[in-house]
Amino acid sequence: MSGLGYRKDTFDSETYFNGRGNNYQSRVFANAEYSPFNWVTFNAGGNWETTTTTDESYFSPRVATNFIINDNHAIRFVFSRAVRTPDAFEQDPDWSYRPRNVQPPFEALEGVRFEVKDLVDQTTSTFGEELEEETITSREISYFGQYHLDSALMSVEVRYFNDYLRDMISGVINEEDWYIDNNVAVDQEGVELEGSLEFSGTLLRATYAYLDQESRYTGDPDKLPPSTQSRAVALMGRLSARHSGSVAWIQELPWSLTSSAAFYLTHEVRKTRFKRADFRLARRIDRPNFSYVLAFTMQHYINMEPWMSPDNIIDESNQYFVEAGIRF
Repeated sequence: MSGLGYRKDTFDSETYFNGRGNNYQSRVFANAEYSPFNWVTFNAGGNWETTTTTDESYFSPRVATNFIINDNHAIRFVFSRAVRTPDAFEQDPDWSYRPRNVQPPFEALEGVRFEVKDLVDQTTSTFGEELEEETITSREISYFGQYHLDSALMSVEVRYFNDYLRDMISGVINEEDWYIDNNVAVDQEGVELEGSLEFSGTLLRATYAYLDQESRYTGDPDKLPPSTQSRAVALMGRLSARHSGSVAWIQELPWSLTSSAAFYLTHEVRKTRFKRADFRLARRIDRPNFSYVLAFTMQHYINMEPWMSPDNIIDESNQYFVEAGIRF
């Protein structure tokens, strides 16, 4: 399998990019798979891309091997490497303000362009400095197995991974402080577990993930004070949960109805916790040329404390949604 891609981003703004800007990205990708024996499969792929945000080209490889122990058990090994290039705002925001309808005696300021690069703290500012790409190197080992029980099918998947993220772009972007840079390295290691038990008309499912993350400052130690360096490191780990998981019960009912109940838990994200229970009732009708779904969902927030940020406030613990969809 192979393909080509071309992308153009155009942005118009009164405040950013001095009014207008463009970015271009081209890419070529390919993937090949080979099974010399029925118990092993080799997979290799890659993505080559070039972007105008850095005027550089990058190649991201991925290789994997699947060992099929038997019809119900398999082990997979994966190695991959990829990049994230800085976006247009990170790389060259060209941020400025132009006063309008200025009253005397300051009418001379009408339309004058005030650039943010002249307003930020010059002792720590990286405004206008060229950023480089972020890189991630990932390795994983996973096992998938199916166990046929007397009246059910049990599926289990276990995945171990470690990721090395380098030259991460971290820092603060605003009119007073601008010190983003390729200044943080992150090492991640974790385990993901997923299991399901499928009966006739009933599906029980549970997931759990554990993530251990270590971050360190790799930028110029003389550029930022220690407290600011620590903040740049903390910003890169603020959305990572050490513990997370879910349990779900999906039940087929008469009259083409399906009900589901699920509980979600996320722990230690910016010293906050997330707990929510979802209840959903849906009816799907299949016709010769199309099908449609009507559904009602209730979400119950068990923990009403603000999630991740003090601004994330939910007044009501119960939220209700109605869905309608058609497929043809």
